[in-house]
Amino acid sequence: MGALAYLGGNPGQFSERQTVLAAWALDNPDLAIDWALENFETQGGGGHPWLVEMIRGFASTDLDRATSLLNRLPESLEQRDALNSIMGTLSEKDVDATIEWVAELTDGRVRAAAARRVGMRLADTDPKKAARFAETLDAESRRQLFEELTQPWALTAPEEALAWASTLSGDSLHQVAEKIGPAVAAKDPQLASQWLAQFDRDPAFDNARRRLAMHLSRDNPELAAGWITRITDSAMGEKEYHVLLGEWMVRDADGAVRYLGNNPAPESVKLRAERILREQEASHE
Repeated sequence: MGALAYLGGNPGQFSERQTVLAAWALDNPDLAIDWALENFETQGGGGHPWLVEMIRGFASTDLDRATSLLNRLPESLEQRDALNSIMGTLSEKDVDATIEWVAELTDGRVRAAAARRVGMRLADTDPKKAARFAETLDAESRRQLFEELTQPWALTAPEEALAWASTLSGDSLHQVAEKIGPAVAAKDPQLASQWLAQFDRDPAFDNARRRLAMHLSRDNPELAAGWITRITDSAMGEKEYHVLLGEWMVRDADGAVRYLGNNPAPESVKLRAERILREQEASHE
């Protein structure tokens, strides 16, 4: 306490006081924590840096105490730093033990942030387990984990990823469909198309159709065009067809016009293609 009082009278000694507190907390945690709570006032709703430094020390020696202090921190950069300290220590433990720790957090925001960290760690090593874990999370955390999980899983094990996606429903399925189609198509466009075709005529999958068409547009414009015509929102479909046409006419104008002459497409797209072809021919004369 004498050291803290001395340092408190010297400007610029903030980090030194943190060091003293952290050492004191390891020797006599109750007194150190009481002192920290009594002698620091948060400003502007900020965090509590005294407690953060203690949490760093407790993370590897007294996880229960570190967790208790973490739950007392207000939402702040300090709270995030404290969580990172604990998660860094927990990364050395069995992932099931980490999941149990996350479930016991009382602060919903902290629990969601910790869950995303665990899920992203799992996504790299065990995507099936990551997917099961995601289903236990709140909607926003689940959405973020699906964002991280879907594409790498589909690239490494497309059939397995598609089988998982088929077990989903509602918004979760719609969200995953947007990601999984292009990722699977990177290896097997036909497999991606077969999977998405089961949702034909469902407007909720229009974005998934659009994303798949965008992915296919360069290497397989015919297949991309077919997916654009399946978009139930006619305005969206016509807009996407014009985007596709602009690139297609540069690479293969004759092929684009020939395809449009033999397949359904918005009239505005067909007229534009013919006009562009005439302009290209005229410029070569």
